Amino acid sequence: MTTTNITNVTEASWDSSNPNELDYLRPNAFKFQVHNIPNVSYFCQAANIPEMNLPPAVQATPLVDIPHPGDKLDFGVLMIRFLIQEDMRNYKELYDWMVGLGFPEDHAQYAKHAKTQEYRFPDISPQQQRALSNGSDASLFLLDSNNNPISEIIFRDAFPVSLQGLDFEISSGQTDYMVGVAMFRYKDYIIETSTPPISFVATNVGPTITSSPYWWAAENQTAIGTITATDPENQTLTYSIAGEDASAMSIVSTTGVLTFGTAPNYEVKDRYTTTVSVSDGTHTAKQIIIVTITDVVE
Repeated sequence: MTTTNITNVTEASWDSSNPNELDYLRPNAFKFQVHNIPNVSYFCQAANIPEMNLPPAVQATPLVDIPHPGDKLDFGVLMIRFLIQEDMRNYKELYDWMVGLGFPEDHAQYAKHAKTQEYRFPDISPQQQRALSNGSDASLFLLDSNNNPISEIIFRDAFPVSLQGLDFEISSGQTDYMVGVAMFRYKDYIIETSTPPISFVATNVGPTITSSPYWWAAENQTAIGTITATDPENQTLTYSIAGEDASAMSIVSTTGVLTFGTAPNYEVKDRYTTTVSVSDGTHTAKQIIIVTITDVVE
């Protein structure tokens, strides 16, 4: 028997179809982002790629039924876990979204939610804005071995369907930080890979008003407080007011300091309402604020 030695093939190159990517996907190498809930995105601790199913069509026969490929995909639930901020700001982002979609008190809650999302669709009609404000694309970025984004899973038209409750307990001796759990449904998801770096910051997503809509001010003086807002791109913000009682107040356009033009009198009027607008030059966030006047013993 004659044998022939093969000298031009090594153990690593014997098959031209061998993969050239030998690094493995890590469960902690990810970043989750939903543009209209930035605080939840920042504190996200866990997320999943849900299952997808393609139920078969079954052809009945007198003997064994014959399965055929189905034609309707079914996507599972997207679930995230996130650390809750002390002031519950990120928890409230999801709470406000769900209240806006479910409007448990009146339809104005849905209109208010749609109003907060106008900055995302500035060039379309109000009717289209309301329809598109129901959901938001969510992105799960997967990181390579150098912690650079290499893939993006985009959940299209996602919206929250569940926000789990929180259990407080004083008897526990250790401090465990509160973790929120939220679940989303969505139209579908796609997987995109990218050679250039993926930016984690969306292009100009607009400012967010962070101060409370409820204020209290003592009568016989003009001070109210300072409207505060954040902008992901750190652009210069401009503050203004309009609406029902705007003529009785003034706001410093560069700082958000809000004051009365004339000191209020509790016995004459005990509540003022106005709409605050904060603009980065492209997008504008609005908030209705209520200033309650407190009585001072004279």
